[in-house]
Amino acid sequence: PTFTLLAQELQLESDQPIEFDEANKKMIATGEASLTYGDLILRANRIEYDQESGVADARGNIRISQSGYRFLAERLKVNIQSQEVEAFDVRFGSPPIYAEASAATGSNTRIELHDAQVYYREPDRFTPSMSIETFVVEDGEILDSENVLFKVLGLPVWYLPSLRIPTDVEPFQVRAKLGTRGNLGVF
Repeated sequence: PTFTLLAQELQLESDQPIEFDEANKKMIATGEASLTYGDLILRANRIEYDQESGVADARGNIRISQSGYRFLAERLKVNIQSQEVEAFDVRFGSPPIYAEASAATGSNTRIELHDAQVYYREPDRFTPSMSIETFVVEDGEILDSENVLFKVLGLPVWYLPSLRIPTDVEPFQVRAKLGTRGNLGVF
Protein backbone atom coordinates (compact mmCIF):
# COMPACT_ATOMS: atom_id res chain seq x y z
CA PRO A 1 0.00 0.00 0.00
CA THR A 2 1.06 3.58 -0.73
CA PHE A 3 -0.24 6.75 0.92
CA THR A 4 0.59 10.27 -0.24
CA LEU A 5 0.48 12.40 2.90
CA LEU A 6 1.35 15.92 1.76
CA ALA A 7 1.16 17.97 -1.38
CA GLN A 8 4.98 18.08 -1.08
CA GLU A 9 5.21 14.51 -2.44
CA LEU A 10 5.70 12.67 0.86
CA GLN A 11 4.91 8.98 0.39
CA LEU A 12 4.70 6.21 2.97
CA GLU A 13 4.80 2.66 1.60
CA SER A 14 4.94 -0.85 3.02
CA ASP A 15 4.62 -4.48 2.00
CA GLN A 16 2.20 -4.83 4.97
CA PRO A 17 -1.07 -2.95 5.55
CA ILE A 18 -0.44 0.59 6.83
CA GLU A 19 -2.25 1.42 10.07
CA PHE A 20 -3.73 4.81 10.92
CA ASP A 21 -3.86 5.86 14.60
CA GLU A 22 -6.65 8.44 14.35
CA ALA A 23 -6.38 9.62 17.97
CA ASN A 24 -2.66 10.48 17.57
CA LYS A 25 -2.79 11.29 13.83
CA LYS A 26 -0.02 8.80 13.07
CA MET A 27 0.54 6.52 10.10
CA ILE A 28 2.32 3.28 11.04
CA ALA A 29 4.09 1.19 8.41
CA THR A 30 5.73 -2.13 9.28
CA GLY A 31 7.49 -4.89 7.39
CA GLU A 32 9.56 -3.44 4.54
CA ALA A 33 8.48 0.17 5.11
CA SER A 34 9.70 3.25 3.24
CA LEU A 35 9.08 6.97 3.41
CA THR A 36 10.03 9.24 0.49
CA TYR A 37 10.15 13.04 0.53
CA GLY A 38 11.94 14.71 -2.40
CA ASP A 39 15.37 13.07 -2.62
CA LEU A 40 15.15 11.77 0.98
CA ILE A 41 14.44 8.02 1.11
CA LEU A 42 13.98 6.32 4.49
CA ARG A 43 13.60 2.53 4.77
CA ALA A 44 13.10 0.59 8.01
CA ASN A 45 11.30 -2.30 9.68
CA ARG A 46 8.85 0.17 11.28
CA ILE A 47 8.10 3.81 10.47
CA GLU A 48 5.64 5.93 12.46
CA TYR A 49 4.84 9.23 10.78
CA ASP A 50 3.19 11.91 12.93
CA GLN A 51 1.14 14.10 10.59
CA GLU A 52 0.88 17.00 13.05
CA SER A 53 4.58 17.34 13.92
CA GLY A 54 5.99 16.05 10.62
CA VAL A 55 8.30 13.66 12.51
CA ALA A 56 9.07 10.17 11.28
CA ASP A 57 10.19 7.73 13.98
CA ALA A 58 11.94 4.69 12.47
CA ARG A 59 13.20 1.49 14.12
CA GLY A 60 15.15 -1.52 12.95
CA ASN A 61 17.43 -1.97 9.94
CA ILE A 62 17.24 1.71 8.97
CA ARG A 63 18.64 2.90 5.65
CA ILE A 64 18.37 6.54 4.78
CA SER A 65 19.76 8.14 1.64
CA GLN A 66 19.80 11.67 0.29
CA SER A 67 21.92 13.50 -2.28
CA GLY A 68 24.15 10.46 -2.85
CA TYR A 69 24.85 9.87 0.86
CA ARG A 70 23.80 6.69 2.67
CA PHE A 71 23.22 6.47 6.41
CA LEU A 72 22.49 3.29 8.41
CA ALA A 73 21.08 3.12 11.95
CA GLU A 74 19.00 1.08 14.38
CA ARG A 75 16.82 3.97 15.65
CA LEU A 76 16.14 7.31 14.00
CA LYS A 77 13.84 10.32 14.30
CA VAL A 78 13.71 12.81 11.45
CA ASN A 79 11.66 15.98 11.09
CA ILE A 80 10.66 15.83 7.44
CA GLN A 81 10.22 19.60 7.04
CA SER A 82 13.43 20.80 8.77
CA GLN A 83 15.32 17.53 8.05
CA GLU A 84 16.75 17.52 11.57
CA VAL A 85 17.85 14.02 12.60
CA GLU A 86 18.49 12.16 15.83
CA ALA A 87 19.92 8.67 15.32
CA PHE A 88 21.47 5.86 17.38
CA ASP A 89 24.00 3.14 16.42
CA VAL A 90 24.80 4.81 13.10
CA ARG A 91 27.14 4.03 10.20
CA PHE A 92 27.75 6.18 7.14
CA GLY A 93 30.40 7.48 4.83
CA SER A 94 31.53 8.77 1.51
CA PRO A 95 34.68 7.12 0.11
CA PRO A 96 37.36 7.19 1.35
CA ILE A 97 36.00 8.28 4.79
CA TYR A 98 33.66 6.03 6.81
CA ALA A 99 32.30 6.54 10.31
CA GLU A 100 30.26 4.83 12.98
CA ALA A 101 28.94 6.35 16.20
CA SER A 102 26.70 5.57 19.16
CA ALA A 103 24.59 8.66 18.39
CA ALA A 104 24.25 11.40 15.77
CA THR A 105 22.23 14.60 15.77
CA GLY A 106 21.91 17.38 13.25
CA SER A 107 20.61 18.24 9.80
CA ASN A 108 21.64 17.65 6.20
CA THR A 109 24.29 20.41 6.50
CA ARG A 110 25.61 19.93 10.07
CA ILE A 111 26.01 16.72 12.04
CA GLU A 112 27.39 15.98 15.51
CA LEU A 113 28.63 12.46 16.25
CA HIS A 114 29.14 11.01 19.74
CA ASP A 115 31.56 8.18 20.60
CA ALA A 116 32.64 7.95 16.97
CA GLN A 117 35.13 5.82 15.06
CA VAL A 118 36.26 7.47 11.81
CA TYR A 119 38.11 5.31 9.27
CA TYR A 120 40.22 6.22 6.27
CA ARG A 121 39.10 3.56 3.77
CA GLU A 122 36.82 0.60 4.51
CA PRO A 123 36.53 -0.09 8.27
CA ASP A 124 38.95 -2.84 9.24
CA ARG A 125 41.19 -3.68 12.16
CA PHE A 126 44.23 -2.46 10.22
CA THR A 127 42.64 0.67 8.71
CA PRO A 128 43.99 4.04 9.97
CA SER A 129 41.29 5.44 12.24
CA MET A 130 40.39 7.97 14.92
CA SER A 131 38.35 7.43 18.08
CA ILE A 132 36.53 10.67 18.85
CA GLU A 133 34.30 11.52 21.80
CA THR A 134 32.50 14.37 19.97
CA PHE A 135 32.85 15.13 16.27
CA VAL A 136 31.15 18.07 14.46
CA VAL A 137 31.03 18.26 10.66
CA GLU A 138 29.37 21.08 8.73
CA ASP A 139 29.06 21.13 4.94
CA GLY A 140 31.67 18.35 4.76
CA GLU A 141 34.24 20.27 6.85
CA ILE A 142 35.48 19.20 10.30
CA LEU A 143 34.64 22.06 12.67
CA ASP A 144 35.41 20.58 16.05
CA SER A 145 36.31 17.32 17.72
CA GLU A 146 37.12 16.38 21.30
CA ASN A 147 39.33 13.63 22.76
CA VAL A 148 40.81 12.42 19.48
CA LEU A 149 42.87 9.22 19.50
CA PHE A 150 44.65 8.34 16.23
CA LYS A 151 45.26 4.64 15.57
CA VAL A 152 47.41 2.83 13.03
CA LEU A 153 47.24 -0.96 12.71
CA GLY A 154 44.76 -0.90 15.62
CA LEU A 155 47.34 0.65 17.96
CA PRO A 156 46.99 4.14 19.48
CA VAL A 157 49.74 6.44 18.14
CA TRP A 158 48.65 10.00 18.94
CA TYR A 159 46.18 11.74 21.27
CA LEU A 160 44.75 15.27 21.01
CA PRO A 161 42.36 16.74 23.60
CA SER A 162 40.67 18.67 20.77
CA LEU A 163 41.05 19.19 17.04
CA ARG A 164 39.70 22.03 14.95
CA ILE A 165 40.36 22.45 11.26
CA PRO A 166 39.59 25.98 10.00
CA THR A 167 37.59 25.91 6.79
CA ASP A 168 39.42 28.91 5.29
CA VAL A 169 42.89 27.27 5.10
CA GLU A 170 44.27 24.40 3.05
CA PRO A 171 44.10 21.04 4.86
CA PHE A 172 47.31 19.70 6.35
CA GLN A 173 49.06 16.53 5.26
CA VAL A 174 50.79 13.97 7.44
CA ARG A 175 53.27 11.51 5.96
CA ALA A 176 54.41 8.54 7.99
CA LYS A 177 56.44 5.40 7.42
CA LEU A 178 56.22 2.12 9.27
CA GLY A 179 58.76 -0.66 8.98
CA THR A 180 61.84 -2.35 10.40
CA ARG A 181 65.58 -1.76 10.06
CA GLY A 182 68.42 -3.81 11.48
CA ASN A 183 69.97 -0.89 13.35
CA LEU A 184 66.64 0.75 14.39
CA GLY A 185 64.32 -2.21 14.94
CA VAL A 186 60.64 -1.43 14.43
CA PHE A 187 59.92 2.22 13.56
